Amino acid sequence: MILAAHQPNFLPWLGYFHKMARADVFVLLDLAQVSKNSYANRVKIKGANRAFWLTLPMGGDWPYTYSEAQVNDRRQIEKVRKAIVNCYGRARYYDHAVSTILDGIQGASLAAINGVLIRWAHGVLGLDTEIVWQSDLGIVADKTTLIQELCRAVGAGTYLSGQGAKAYNDPEKFAQFGINLGYDQFKCPEYPQMWGDFIPNLSVIDLLFNCGPDSRRILLGG
Repeated sequence: MILAAHQPNFLPWLGYFHKMARADVFVLLDLAQVSKNSYANRVKIKGANRAFWLTLPMGGDWPYTYSEAQVNDRRQIEKVRKAIVNCYGRARYYDHAVSTILDGIQGASLAAINGVLIRWAHGVLGLDTEIVWQSDLGIVADKTTLIQELCRAVGAGTYLSGQGAKAYNDPEKFAQFGINLGYDQFKCPEYPQMWGDFIPNLSVIDLLFNCGPDSRRILLGG
């Protein structure tokens, strides 16, 4: 069994779902601390003139975890919704479900809303990877052993990591736990896109709204 894990980020980029698709179980790390100016609550989308950061507002006293951070500024949430509509409302496969989800998030935690959006994209892409919350597994561990404990909890023999984690993954630690360590290889594919020249590594909604039923094949290179 292959396990992958990541923080429950806001409408993540395509590489997030590529790694998810290659795993049997994907753990959402809702007990992780939110980093400032990170992908926790922002992602790039493409408008008529440029790509820009779409940011979901958070409230509360930092530092906080994904489960503790609150999304409750109705006016700012509406700006996020309108930005998505302005960029993609005329896209061939625009899905009103995103607006419906955003309309119902006031007072929700960052983990909760991002989790709903991730599960929505997972469903539209037709992925069969099982999604599990870290908090539901009841595992709280330091960074040196967290992933190994998650693998042990679900019976995974392989951990699939992103390329960015090579700097701090400890192969010897995985070997001690009897876990194989692998890395997802992802290069953003070029696909039909609104608004001029192609821009890679945008939010998954850019692919879904532009390509609809072809999105899974494009993501996985099939």
